[in-house]
Amino acid sequence: MDRTLAASTAAVILTGLILFQILLALGYPLGDAAWGGYYTVLPASLRIASLLSACLYAAIIAIALTSAGFVRAPFAPGFVRIILWALTALFFLGTLMNLASQSIWERVIWAPLAFALAACCYILVRRPPRP
Repeated sequence: MDRTLAASTAAVILTGLILFQILLALGYPLGDAAWGGYYTVLPASLRIASLLSACLYAAIIAIALTSAGFVRAPFAPGFVRIILWALTALFFLGTLMNLASQSIWERVIWAPLAFALAACCYILVRRPPRP
């Protein structure tokens, strides 16, 4: 997989996650598939966390698209590289956490998506940008 496909794949997955987190924050009864699956409708504190997650995912999209050269952003290449390594580790950890969740939705849906995001970030950080 090349950088363009890795960045595009990450952006599509993250866009879906943003929409899902916004629905959670608005009170849609999707909590069985998020935050450990403990609540059908999230309490206020987790709704706020969902909004913050949506914002964080948007920033990750910017990092991924910058890394692949789709957009210009005021991120230094070294900063992007450090962030991509951190994201690779965090998404891999997220894969493990989702696999350990009591929620079947987190194990079946979110674990593979987190692993795909870890793979995309790894590809972006390991493959040199095109000149």
